[in-house]
Amino acid sequence: MKVTIDRKPRGPEEGVALWVNAESEAESMITFFRIDVWSEKISGKYPMRLDGFHFVRRWEDDELLPLLLSLDSLDSREVLEMTRQTEAEGRELFPARKEFSELDVVEYFEAAKEAVLKELGPLAASGTS
Repeated sequence: MKVTIDRKPRGPEEGVALWVNAESEAESMITFFRIDVWSEKISGKYPMRLDGFHFVRRWEDDELLPLLLSLDSLDSREVLEMTRQTEAEGRELFPARKEFSELDVVEYFEAAKEAVLKELGPLAASGTS
């Protein structure tokens, strides 16, 4: 597994910007878990998007610290259960969809989560976000 971190804002309206992607190093595999966290200068909001293994969720808060605390408290078992539900629903619509390893879901989510908390935790704790 390879973890990629990008801190570049995607536009002038973004303040804090972090994109973390935990992905398979095998070229033939499309296996990843991505977490995006950014701030919107105009609204003052902090959105966070989790995406991986047919699972997508988005959260938003007025401050960075509560958002990161929510991520920290998100257990990989919860993510795995939500992924199973999404996969079961998707299997009905797309029967040829590639199955995934539950161990990969947990491993990739935890790697992405750890990288986000390591990168943004000190900034949120300092209150300078």
